[in-house]
Amino acid sequence: MAVSLSGAKMGESVLDLCCGSGDLAFLLSEKVGCNGKVIGLDFSKEQLSVASSRQKLKSKACYLNIEWVEGDATDLPFSDVHFDAITMGFGLKKCSRVSILDFNKGINPIVSSVQELMIDNVVVPVASDFGLEEDYKYLKSSIREFLTGDELEKLALDVGFSSATYYEIGGSLMGNLVAIR
Repeated sequence: MAVSLSGAKMGESVLDLCCGSGDLAFLLSEKVGCNGKVIGLDFSKEQLSVASSRQKLKSKACYLNIEWVEGDATDLPFSDVHFDAITMGFGLKKCSRVSILDFNKGINPIVSSVQELMIDNVVVPVASDFGLEEDYKYLKSSIREFLTGDELEKLALDVGFSSATYYEIGGSLMGNLVAIR
């Protein structure tokens, strides 16, 4: 379910946090195919060793696209890396909280229009000045695919969080989901 809900597609780059022995990473690898990339990150050398051993035993060519990285999910060891999807299975421990800040998919068409104008006329041009146009020009189409705040709250509850609250920020241009395990 986590892999399906991640929205990962063929050829994309994905990160599996707290990957353990690699179960989700292998499924993600099948989803993104041989031209995609999967990074499995875990703090446990032992779990990464198990994942690497399993990778060597498996025969699907797409599994060669998986890289195992030792690291802390709260302090990612990647600089300027873009992932199309990020998953985490069983990585949050009891009493854990997650806070996710991102653009908001508003339900008000006026707010959505203002958001698109700001992306076209402020965000992308400023990013271009720093040579980052490619990293930001996808935002409009990406935001259209986002879940609404209510949908994110429901999803968090459906996957096992005990509470979830979505806060709209900046006149609904952005939002922050806070969920507690």
